[in-house]
Amino acid sequence: MEQINFYSELQRQILAALGVEQLSVQHCRMLSIAIFEKDRNYVSEATIKRFFGFLTLSGSFNPFVLNSLSQFLGYECWENLKDKVAGQVQVRG
Repeated sequence: MEQINFYSELQRQILAALGVEQLSVQHCRMLSIAIFEKDRNYVSEATIKRFFGFLTLSGSFNPFVLNSLSQFLGYECWENLKDKVAGQVQVRG
């Protein structure tokens, strides 16, 4: 069975939604604002930088961050994104 990196998949989908191939530090502020404007969830620029590897992460991301990023993409929540991605992999496999 194929191993799924859900963080990488979430990053890939965010890049696609923004219409960029690679996120720059400047995009992090833009994404923070876009998330707030769309869903009224505040994810800081620093948190987005951590998620994309611009800053060091100590520990893991809390559910609010993962849910907010997933909801920005139109998913109900982080678990919903993971279920849909896993289902797509099983269909292909």
